Amino acid sequence: MRSLGVRNFRLSLSWTRLLPHGTGEPNQEGVAFYSRLIDALGAACIEPFVTLYHWDFPLSLYEQYGGWTTERVVADFTAYAEVAFKLFGDRVKNWVTLNEPETFCDQGYGSGVHAPGRCSDRARCTEGDSSTEPHLCSYYALLAHASAVRSFRKLVPGGRIAMSTSIGMSVPLTDSAADVAAADRQQTFNAGHFLDPIYTGDWSDVRKAAVGSVLPAFTPQQRQLLLDTRQDFIALQHYTARYTYHNASAPPLYASDTTVGADGVPLPRADSPWLHVFPSAFRDLLGWLHRRYNQTIIVTENGCSAPGEGSRPMHEVLCDLDRFRVDYFRQYIGNATAAVEEDGVMLEGYFAWSLLDNFE
Repeated sequence: MRSLGVRNFRLSLSWTRLLPHGTGEPNQEGVAFYSRLIDALGAACIEPFVTLYHWDFPLSLYEQYGGWTTERVVADFTAYAEVAFKLFGDRVKNWVTLNEPETFCDQGYGSGVHAPGRCSDRARCTEGDSSTEPHLCSYYALLAHASAVRSFRKLVPGGRIAMSTSIGMSVPLTDSAADVAAADRQQTFNAGHFLDPIYTGDWSDVRKAAVGSVLPAFTPQQRQLLLDTRQDFIALQHYTARYTYHNASAPPLYASDTTVGADGVPLPRADSPWLHVFPSAFRDLLGWLHRRYNQTIIVTENGCSAPGEGSRPMHEVLCDLDRFRVDYFRQYIGNATAAVEEDGVMLEGYFAWSLLDNFE
């Protein structure tokens, strides 16, 4: 990495590598491993950006109380965060609390396709309630984040901390007022899922109306905690976008998506079936976040999978012979540059996903 001129490196800690049972005394082998890594980065003049939680919840705690759907997780996550801050806060100044809580909440407790595999569909999941548990997970993840940030302010003076959120962009299919309003509703619902509570102390009105009474309500004390622990930057993870149009038969947002533009031209698709290339939407998203939250942004993930890379010869994938990845990065970074230079977006940094793929 030093020979490449890399100056920043994002990595994640494993909760159970530091605390094998989720709580208690630290595992000294785990402490030594991360300490050596952080020291090696420092020796190479590479600044570490450390994420506390990237979806590996301690099994012993899950067996005790079910993970992110109960209040106990707030105290346990905070205690784990405090251990990490005390061990590494002298050498690490940039932190992320949770990696994409919308993913582990919705897919872990809603669809059940990610751990812990809970959902209402008994053909897929042995237990769970998709109507309530994703919202409970979001609620306690936000409170755990805020509680950890409160400890961070005391333990890592001069440091910076945020929660990373994966956000797409809803681009109106046409210029009609109905499509513009539908795209705005959907964008607020999705992008504001975690950011609105962090910056305003409460869920957006769009989310409250769409989810209804099963959405947990923040107490006045919790709203104040969220406001008092406002993060230092927006840690943005972005890959793709869609066209959005008004659909009267699609409550509660009355919005639907398509990957085909009004001109009939489909968006190019990466190897991942959900990832369509839409570079100008990246600039739109950066501008939307800037106008809504007026906060410094660091892109903590942006990248793509190349079409057919799972079946093509390795040398073709590594050499990017059709320039799919090169063109993706060129277009997306170009739009990010335009957002800074022409739109006034406060974009401080950009991490390509990924130098060492998901094993990092």
